[in-house]
Formats: sequence, structure tokens, C-alpha cells
Amino acid sequence: MEADYGNTQSMMSEINQKLKYMRAAIVRSEQPFETYASAVLTIENKLKAISIGLYGDPIKSKLDLDQLQTPANRIGTISYEQKYTTSTPTKTHQDSYAIAKTEIDAIKKQVETIYNVDVKKLEDKLVKSGMPYTPGRGYEFKN
Repeated sequence: MEADYGNTQSMMSEINQKLKYMRAAIVRSEQPFETYASAVLTIENKLKAISIGLYGDPIKSKLDLDQLQTPANRIGTISYEQKYTTSTPTKTHQDSYAIAKTEIDAIKKQVETIYNVDVKKLEDKLVKSGMPYTPGRGYEFKN
């Protein structure tokens, strides 16, 4: 599961990097801004929702409001509590791990879809419209 969690984080980071360059290319081009900028914004909003599902709502955290446990929080808690112990994981840790694994698998599939479908479609639109080059265009993420 650690690999899935890490892969999900790296995919999200790579998508954000690509979107940063795409946004810059859209601004520099002579094409209609709204059409392409709205596609970037849609992808960014999907990523923001996924990030909240993975890490929790940062605004609620700052306001010290209760939230449901997130997969990242579950993994962090298990890692912290098991770090210096020689005993086997508790039943609570095992259950929490199973829940986190299920949630991360679902989140990973959503991120893969965004990466391989949404970003790819946007890249294709940018290529067809003659937008300036953006790094990593045309690359499909594989494990």
C-alpha cells in the first residue's frame, strides 16, 4: 500500500506541474483564453477534491473542527505508533490499515483517470490548437 500511496502523491504532483506549464502556455498563446483555462480549472478542482479526500480539509484543520479520518492520517498514526514498538500491530491498526488501503486504491484510480484521460485530452487540444510546448506532453503514467 505504501507504493500506491507514494504513486498517488507523485501523480498528483506531476499533474499540478503540468497544469502550471499549461496555464502559462495558454496565457502566452493567441488562442481564446476562456476555453482552455476552464479545462485547466476543472482538472484543478478535481485534484483539490481528491486532495481533501486524501489529506483532509485544511480549512477545517486550521479552525480545529472535527473531520473524519483520512487515509494519510491513518497511515501516519499507524507509522508513529508502531515505530519504536516490537509488538505486532494491534487489531485497531490492522483495521485502520485495511480501511486506508481501500480508500487509497479508490483515490489512486481517480487520479490515474485524471492523469490518463483529462490531462491527455487537454494536451491533445493544446497540440491541435498550436499552443506553445509544455514539458511532458504525451507521456502516459505507468507503474
